[in-house]
Amino acid sequence: MSLEKKFKIWVIILAIASLIFRIGLVIEHSWHLQLSGDTFYYHWLGWLLAHGYGFISPFMFFHDTTAKYVAVNLNHISSYNVRVPTVFHPPVFSIFLAVGDLVGITSPGSQLILLCVIGSINVILISYLAKRIFNYNAGFVAAVLAAFYPAMWIIDLSLMAEQLTQLFITLAIFLAYRLNDNPSYKLIVIAGVFSTICALTRAELIMLVILYAVIILRSKKKNFNIRFVKKLKMLAVLFISFAIVLAPWTIRNLVTFKYPELIAADAGNELAISYCNSTYYGSEMGFAYFGCTGNVKLTKDETVFDHYETQKALNYIEAHKLRTLLILAIHEGRVFYVYKPAQQALSIQPYVDNMPMLASISEWYSSYFVNLSAIVGIFYLKRRKLFQLPLLVCVAIGLLSVMVSHGELRFLSDAEVAIVILSSIGIAGIYGSVKAKFRSTLTINSIS
Repeated sequence: MSLEKKFKIWVIILAIASLIFRIGLVIEHSWHLQLSGDTFYYHWLGWLLAHGYGFISPFMFFHDTTAKYVAVNLNHISSYNVRVPTVFHPPVFSIFLAVGDLVGITSPGSQLILLCVIGSINVILISYLAKRIFNYNAGFVAAVLAAFYPAMWIIDLSLMAEQLTQLFITLAIFLAYRLNDNPSYKLIVIAGVFSTICALTRAELIMLVILYAVIILRSKKKNFNIRFVKKLKMLAVLFISFAIVLAPWTIRNLVTFKYPELIAADAGNELAISYCNSTYYGSEMGFAYFGCTGNVKLTKDETVFDHYETQKALNYIEAHKLRTLLILAIHEGRVFYVYKPAQQALSIQPYVDNMPMLASISEWYSSYFVNLSAIVGIFYLKRRKLFQLPLLVCVAIGLLSVMVSHGELRFLSDAEVAIVILSSIGIAGIYGSVKAKFRSTLTINSIS
């Protein structure tokens, strides 16, 4: 049996095992998931889209009381079926759930199963990506990590956009390597369109279009530098294709709401719960405190809420500049289990992120090994002079997302695909080095 065929068989086995494992966890832990906040928004906006209501606030339509913490104050609304436009989150994940609704995937449990399928498909894609970048050993290790590393499946237990986002990030990295190999106009258009779709899934992924632009600027074809004028044309094609897809959503937001929103109006809420006295000096410093938001004038416009909360957070940051630098570092320290790891794993994540205690503990300890081996992976890529920019950019996006928001594990999900790939390269690199050294020793001994 050829190495390629063995690789395919093992990757498929791991993907199936991962799917069974993920579905079992969902059935055991999250089958009767209680919807609130973001999960309420995503699920019911998907339902509203599938039933022809359009992008209207599910909080107002169904009069959900959690809205006072995440979107708008409902104290002045006493009836159901209030139809108010929404831009609280990017639209793609809700559209994804709406498509599922149309084919009968309607309950939160069944939607979580669908996300398990997405995660298992990503196991296959991640393994092939690691193989493409480094070697077969890295591909196999990547499949194991993508299938069973807790950071890759814990997100299946909550109805959030992260699982779909990770699939998109894997595809985005694939596309970046293809674009680096052959910067054709067809690929550039695909890159522009796809980076828009990613940004409309998670707003911070708008930085992917910058990654593609950098790849175009540094590109070479058949060992000859592409002329600068041609590169400018390629950049124009990239940004025009990006803008054309983004324009309908952004224009709708500009003409509908009081304050301009390029993609979503959720930044103000996130800043408000992350930058206030309770998160700067409280027992859960560097995390979030939902009591810091919601006190806004009565409004049906989410952008008014977003504007108000953003200004409140920025004013607090301005008044606590030096302390903010410490808090930004603590945000990172929390997700990497450097700052108060026991509190993070035992007290915060099981209750805030809907994690089983054992899963949270396993994520805590396994993350040290995976993150350290990812650093080794960077070393091996650098030593072999292999292209690593897409992986490093995706890690940077995740780190920036954590830094700007707060120390919640799901914000690092943007980086986890790249971390898993780098970790697999590090492990495969160490294995290859040890194997080569062992063979060298045997050869010397046999000669002597």
